[in-house]
Amino acid sequence: MITIPDLVSLDIGVEVMNALLLPLVLGFLVALSVKALPAEHRLRGPYLWLVLFVTILAGGLGVYGGLNSIPGW
Repeated sequence: MITIPDLVSLDIGVEVMNALLLPLVLGFLVALSVKALPAEHRLRGPYLWLVLFVTILAGGLGVYGGLNSIPGW
């Protein structure tokens, strides 16, 4: 059986991984909303640009926070 000596460090590592994967997940969700939804529900026009802006902002902040929490960065 594998034992984890420090569960706090494990939790922090998982949260950093989540923050670094956030842009990938958000990008896939936006791509699905543009391509896979029926035509009447697809993102388009100014709302698409607003969603892209918020997605890029949230993804960038996630990467920034994830990299800042790694010691030595």
